Amino acid sequence: DAEADSNNDSLEMTTSETRPTTHSTAGNRRWIILGAMKMLWLLVELYFAFTCFLVVDILVRDELPDWRYARLLYWITSIGLTSTFFIVSSIMLKWVMIGKKRPGPACQSVPSELASWACDFHYSIGGAVLYGLTFHSSIWNVILLAFGMDIDLRSHVAAHAFLPSQLDLISVKRSFVSKSTFDIKQDGQYKAIKVEDSSIGLNVVCDPGVTVRKSLVSPATYVTTNLIHDQHDQRNEPVTGWELIRITLLNTILH
Repeated sequence: DAEADSNNDSLEMTTSETRPTTHSTAGNRRWIILGAMKMLWLLVELYFAFTCFLVVDILVRDELPDWRYARLLYWITSIGLTSTFFIVSSIMLKWVMIGKKRPGPACQSVPSELASWACDFHYSIGGAVLYGLTFHSSIWNVILLAFGMDIDLRSHVAAHAFLPSQLDLISVKRSFVSKSTFDIKQDGQYKAIKVEDSSIGLNVVCDPGVTVRKSLVSPATYVTTNLIHDQHDQRNEPVTGWELIRITLLNTILH
């Protein structure tokens, strides 16, 4: 009996020791598969970019006026139209590959993670040029609406900081949002983030499920709990365009 108990104990120890190795092997296999699929997707992006440039070249080459800066105009128009094609295709990819996300259990399968990464990557590389030319334009509010984000036209956001895979769970109303990071997944659950009547500074990180209302969040702040106030922060009062011009002129003259 003692020998049998000893054998059972050794078997249990062997089993417990092999479990982490099994989980580690499965995890490594998962990341290898995901990494290989991402590399294949990069080829898709390369061919898509080439196709866009080819189509734009066919549309633009013979339509531009023959003048001194025709070559410069050609490249500006080509890059701008290609970036526009990327944005339109990003919206289509988001709805086809991801669909609409809702608060609740998060899908963590390899195809789901690949779809989210592919849409985010496609949007990031394609919209950079167009965003640089139209920084803080209200047209980006319309683009974010097309992705599924709950945002109004009164808000001003750094649109290129948002990712298509997160936009269904982010709501921004009457607020300013600089380039920040929003995390929508925690403990295998999707959680919505709401920003209302607030101003969020540069490099702010918001945890899943937080609500920021009538608050001013300083740059480089890590928001882990709800920030809700009954009254507006006086530093967050809206400024008209003429008032902004006046302040800029005064600062320029005084300096």
